[in-house]
Amino acid sequence: MNKNKNLAQCLDGIDIYPNMLEIVKQKLENYVNLVLGDTEKLSF
Repeated sequence: MNKNKNLAQCLDGIDIYPNMLEIVKQKLENYVNLVLGDTEKLSF
């Protein structure tokens, strides 16, 4: 995984389990926007 802080890319993630979001947050630091939610309730 590239740890370069100047990346022009950002990821969005959604998960129903808060503990999974915390794991991702620890591994990907500031590279991802995380949302607690149910993917079955997305509008698309």
